[in-house]
Amino acid sequence: MVTKTASVRKNKNNDGAASFHVLDVTVSCADAQQVRRAIARCPGAGVVRCRVLLHERCSTSEDDAPRVRLMIRLAQSSYLHVLHALLQAVPTGELGRLMSWRDHLKRCGLGAAH
Repeated sequence: MVTKTASVRKNKNNDGAASFHVLDVTVSCADAQQVRRAIARCPGAGVVRCRVLLHERCSTSEDDAPRVRLMIRLAQSSYLHVLHALLQAVPTGELGRLMSWRDHLKRCGLGAAH
């Protein structure tokens, strides 16, 4: 049991919160299901939010198809695995920046209390 507790402590940052990150991925609505399936096969990763982009047009978008931004929660150690799964599922998706879980909560208006 002591070894298990030690390994959990290694995966926490200074304030005790688990060190998760969030990656934004923008795809067409038609491709969102493929992304969700690919992420479901990645251990420790999952889609935490899906936002329809009604009035936003990305500069690399070649058509006027409705788009969504999927916010994917993952451990930093699984970033390459998630990235590989995304590129296989939807090679035309647009990757956003990788941000800390704390920054994601701030962006959502939840602050550090959650």
